[in-house]
Formats: sequence, structure tokens, C-alpha cells
Amino acid sequence: MRDNDLFKIIIAELKLLLADEGLSDIKIKQSYQPTQQSVSEGRRLFIHKVSNPQVGSGIIYDGTKRKQQYLKRASFQFDALAQQDPSDINSLTASDILTIAADLLQSYEAVRNLRNNGVNIERVTDVRPSYFINDKDRNESSPSFDLTVTYQHTYEKEIPNINGVNSNLHGV
Repeated sequence: MRDNDLFKIIIAELKLLLADEGLSDIKIKQSYQPTQQSVSEGRRLFIHKVSNPQVGSGIIYDGTKRKQQYLKRASFQFDALAQQDPSDINSLTASDILTIAADLLQSYEAVRNLRNNGVNIERVTDVRPSYFINDKDRNESSPSFDLTVTYQHTYEKEIPNINGVNSNLHGV
């Protein structure tokens, strides 16, 4: 499994979960795109990869095939943006949206669906507050949390047939 596979699986699952909660208007985008993107007025979740340590490896022999498996761990940071309307005290804040996303990723459905796609949730961290002044000189919140998952890389090789065995006896 490669980076883009992980992004596709995690984003697709979160989109489905948000839609089930009536939050299908929240767009999920990958952070740090290779081209400059414009600021959006809509509610957004952003995801980017933070780390990718090696966990372990092993070999499995299956008939004439040798499978080298590498267990990987990847951490992704999620951030949220949602412009506040001070006149609407019932609107979801960026922190509310991110907390919902963190809760949904830990739900039974998410854990099961991600596992069926080869991605196992190891941990979801607390939602961290963060504030900045946006392009309109307004204070804005951009909270974040980390999602750590495990998955595998597998490389398969055909083992050549053994054509013969020679034995030599040497006296000592």
C-alpha cells in the first residue's frame, strides 16, 4: 500500500461517515498541494502525512513464492477551517467539526471498514486548538488532531526451482 492508497481509503471513509451525519458539505482536501490553492469560504478538513516509521518485517513462503512483508505505521494530521458567523450561535465551529471527524474515525464502522481495506487504526490524539489571523484580518481557529494507522507493504518473488542436490563427504 502506498501513500496515495492510504489517502484515498481514509478520505473516502471519512466522507461517507460525515455524509451519514448530515455533514456532506464539508470537503476533505490533502494539505500541501504542489500548486497554490485559493482560500475557500466553505467548511474544510485538511489532511497531510506527518511521519512514516518502519515497524517490522517478515518473510512468508507460499509454495514457490516468497513474500517479504513490511509493517508500516503512518501518522496523519487533520486540520479544520470553518468561518464563524457570530450571529448564529448554533453553527458548528472548526473544533466541533474536527471533534466529530475524530469521533467518527474511531467508530465501529470506520474501524471495520478501514481494516477491510488493509488499514488499522492505532490511535487518534486529542483535538489541539490553534488560532491565526486570516487573509481578512479576522481571528480564525484551525484545530488539529493526529490519526496513526498501521498497514503493510508486500513484495512477492518467485523462488526458482531446485534442479539438483550435491553432497560431499569429507573425512576429518
